[in-house]
Amino acid sequence: MASQSQVTARVVPIADESDQPGGISPTLRAVRAGEITATQASSDPKPRVLHVLEAVAGGTLRHLVDIVETVPSVEHHVVLPADHSHLGRGEQSINAIASEEMLAAGATLYRIEMIRNPVHPKNSTGVLRLRRLVRQVQPILVHGHSSVGGAFARAATWGTSVPDIYTPNGVARSRAILEVEKILSHRTSRFVAVSESEGDFALSLKLTSKERLAVIPNGINLALPASERYDLRKELQLHADAPIVGTVSRLTYQKAPEDFVAICAEVARRNPDVHFVLIGSGEMQPQLEAAVRQAGLGERFSQIPFLLHASIAIAQMDVFVLASRFEGLAYAPLEAMRARVPVVLSDVTGNQDTVVDGVSGRLFPFGDTKGMATATLELLADQAARATLVDGAQARLASHFDRRQMGAKLERLYLEIAASGTR
Repeated sequence: MASQSQVTARVVPIADESDQPGGISPTLRAVRAGEITATQASSDPKPRVLHVLEAVAGGTLRHLVDIVETVPSVEHHVVLPADHSHLGRGEQSINAIASEEMLAAGATLYRIEMIRNPVHPKNSTGVLRLRRLVRQVQPILVHGHSSVGGAFARAATWGTSVPDIYTPNGVARSRAILEVEKILSHRTSRFVAVSESEGDFALSLKLTSKERLAVIPNGINLALPASERYDLRKELQLHADAPIVGTVSRLTYQKAPEDFVAICAEVARRNPDVHFVLIGSGEMQPQLEAAVRQAGLGERFSQIPFLLHASIAIAQMDVFVLASRFEGLAYAPLEAMRARVPVVLSDVTGNQDTVVDGVSGRLFPFGDTKGMATATLELLADQAARATLVDGAQARLASHFDRRQMGAKLERLYLEIAASGTR
């Protein structure tokens, strides 16, 4: 794994205030720095797409890496936050690895300070720096990811002829954020929903129009990741055949970790052999600990705050559960489906696109923790039911969630917008 210092050493600086809009290009900077040769730089230039992402934890960073790797026909320029001191060590590691993956795929990285608080005064400076970067890079479009990255991207292209794309990857439910989204919707060339239900939700709130909406589902590499020496049961000090019910989830309001604990408590009450694991951390850590204590789960419940390759652990679970309030289209259930682990999900935006109930997974209304617990118990006890669901899940992955399909659709959208020459 590359260190953070190795990553930042290869990041291209942003033009100074004195630089002219048509100043030194990133390619020429790379030539002068000896990173590429003049011969390489003289090849036919690809159209440039400038990506903006503030939320480097969770699925949004994964989504951006996939775009860079599956859309090779454009030159990717990626803006990430300047300061990661607010992140935990695990998130810093994920960011460093993702940065290396994007660099290896040919992307150019930049750092601009972005603050999650929308009214923070530093964001004004960040937007101005991003506007200078747009002039410097001269992209065919700017693609903003998640709410803060999307706001920066649209603010930076305001008053210019440069089109912008916005992918929220889970439309926020905060009233204040939604008000900002409605204002910015008039500045959005294309709104990209990662699931049909997210697109429907955006239309219902008038965050976009049918003409400007594109639905491009998230996808994953359908090949299982290379085997690594990680034994989840050994890590949790369990015997080799102990059943495990688990999830991968940030501890946030969106993910409803308290509901996951309630599901675990109901399963534990009816099956004394099951162990439970949550992989993830976040702002709701105190609430999680209180819920586990109140449920009396004790040593039967384990939390792994950070695991670099969580998909390896997911493959060793017996049932995967996600009880979210809403999603864009979550990656962890897709990884469970790939590993032939049955999934039990809340029937909410994003999740309801992931599986067909009873065919490729199970869906229950949000908050129906007893229903989700009963389904989990049934899957633990009935091998035939498990086999039916995982076979259906494999077929659904291949037809709907191959990341190559996602890349091809985004490529067409990018080039369509570039060819139109309009916002």
